[in-house]
Amino acid sequence: MINRVIIKNFKGIKYADISFSQKNVIVGNNGVGKSTILEAISLALGQNNYGFELTPYLFHRSTWNNLNKSFLPSIIIEVYLDNISGYEEFTGKNNTLRTECLGIKFEAKFDESYIELIEAEELTQIPCEYYTISRSWFSEDVVKPFLQPFSVQVINSASSLHNVKMTQFITRHLQSNLSDEQNRHLKTTLRGLRDNFNANKKVSDVNKELTEIAKEADIPVALIYTYFKNKEVLFDAVVSSVYINFESVFDEEESLEKGSASERFDEVGENYIHELLKERKKLIILMDKSSGTKHTEAKQKLISQMQAHIEVSLKRQSKEEYDPMLTHILASNFTEGLLEIARHYQSEKWAKDMLKLIARCYYKGVESL
Repeated sequence: MINRVIIKNFKGIKYADISFSQKNVIVGNNGVGKSTILEAISLALGQNNYGFELTPYLFHRSTWNNLNKSFLPSIIIEVYLDNISGYEEFTGKNNTLRTECLGIKFEAKFDESYIELIEAEELTQIPCEYYTISRSWFSEDVVKPFLQPFSVQVINSASSLHNVKMTQFITRHLQSNLSDEQNRHLKTTLRGLRDNFNANKKVSDVNKELTEIAKEADIPVALIYTYFKNKEVLFDAVVSSVYINFESVFDEEESLEKGSASERFDEVGENYIHELLKERKKLIILMDKSSGTKHTEAKQKLISQMQAHIEVSLKRQSKEEYDPMLTHILASNFTEGLLEIARHYQSEKWAKDMLKLIARCYYKGVESL
């Protein structure tokens, strides 16, 4: 039975030391590493190791930057086992705790014999093609998969590591038909392509934008690409609760026969906007970061609705004809003022006071025409 697991630099886990009992339940929010623990254990115990490919993205994010050629990062996964009869010879101290016990150690580390090959390179990614992967008992004996006293079965629909069959097929095909040197050259070239791809400003802008969206919407960054097919699906999930049909708000306000424009706003529009500000983070995402989705025109749509509303108010207020650019400017300014309140939100009282001031300036301006 597994009694302990230590994980270092694997995916979303920088370091974890977890004790196990006979029956275990792993509980936690999305994106905190539950599936990663299972993947780490299965990897160390040899489940589906054939065709496994080491990539920089299997290392913890903290290892990606400021790479030191003299001390490149390693992945270590140690599974501590209860004593198994007949396997006493495999006990040892080849583990982090330096404790005499039975267990298996998985390690992915840089092969120092290749140090001269990377000396002239400017490393921007972990050079996985120069890494070795080993599984050994704590006695330092190599684990022989078919002689293990156990088999491993993992049922985990969230795992992205062991269920990508096409990737495994291609990896096995390349390993079988290319020499070690050809494989290394291919991986070095691939690393260069990744560097160029990640260095592309448009790509980095998209990644930065999605990261900001996840942060603002309280969605773990790690789950964006796992649970959302593309940016538009992500936006649908984030902003679905923030849409208010402003046309109906304006229609209700315009249907009031009595009162000035500012009085009608106080009676109808103010409450709607305060409800909207409760979802201010999602409002900002919808208005500022929706490029490339079906919500791209959300801000312009709001401005157009506001412009039409102002035109109705002006007709009620004055018989004079005004250039449509005037109403467009007024609508744009009011919309941007609303967004500025959302962006710099301090408290509900502060937002109400600011909204009243902006509305007063806006409506008094309209009423003066």
